[in-house]
Amino acid sequence: MEVGKQLSAQVGKNIETKRIAPFYFDTSAVNSVTWMVSSTSKETEAAVKFLNLLYTDKELINTILFGIEGEDYLKVDEHHVKFPEGMDANTVPYTSMLSSGIVGSESLQYQMEGINWSDVELKLQENKDTARSPYFGFIFDQGQVKTQMSAVTNVVSQFLPALVSGSVDPDTIIAKFNSALKDAGAQDIIDSKQQQLDQWLAAQIVILNKPAEGRAAMEALPSAMEVNPA
Repeated sequence: MEVGKQLSAQVGKNIETKRIAPFYFDTSAVNSVTWMVSSTSKETEAAVKFLNLLYTDKELINTILFGIEGEDYLKVDEHHVKFPEGMDANTVPYTSMLSSGIVGSESLQYQMEGINWSDVELKLQENKDTARSPYFGFIFDQGQVKTQMSAVTNVVSQFLPALVSGSVDPDTIIAKFNSALKDAGAQDIIDSKQQQLDQWLAAQIVILNKPAEGRAAMEALPSAMEVNPA
C-alpha cells in the first residue's frame, strides 16, 4: 500500500504495509486526534479561524508541514515535493512532515516524491463510502466506573499477552480470564455503557424529529458523550 512508501520516505527505511481487514467507521476512527480551543483562551474566535484554515488553505498547511519552498523543500509537480539536493529530513533547515495526516486536511498536503497521489484520492473516496457504525458519535463517559475500568485494565494486562502469544492453553485460561473480568467489575462497565448508549440513541431520535427538544436532551447527558448527527 502507498502508506508504506510514504512512511519509508519519511524515516528513510523500507516499510511495507498490507490491509488485513476492511475499514469501518466508529467514533474512535475519527476522534483519536482531536483539536480544541481552551476555555481559558483569550482569542477563541481567532483560534477557531486558524484551525479552519488548516483544513482549507493549501499554502498555509504545506508551509507549516514543509517550510519554505526552495529552502526546505522543492516542488516536483502539483502534488509532490522532495528535499533539496543532498538533504533529508534530518538535515533540512525546517520540516514538520511527520505531522502529515495529523495536522490539517491530508487532501491538501503535498506528498513526498514517489508517493502515488491516487492513494490520497482512495482515502477521500473511502471516507465517503466506508460503512459507518450505527453508534457513530457516541463516546462512553467512564466517570462513574473509574475503579472498575482500572481493575479490568489490570486483568487484561495480566492475561492477554500470554493468550495472544499462544504460550498458554486457551481452553484453560479463557475461563479464568472471564472470571477475573467479572470479579473486576466488567458487568458494571457494560451496564453503565449500555445505559448511556440508550440515552444517546433516544436523543438522536428526538434531534431528528424535534431539534430543539433534542438539543435539550443532549445537554442532560454526561459531558463526555457527544453527537454527530451526520
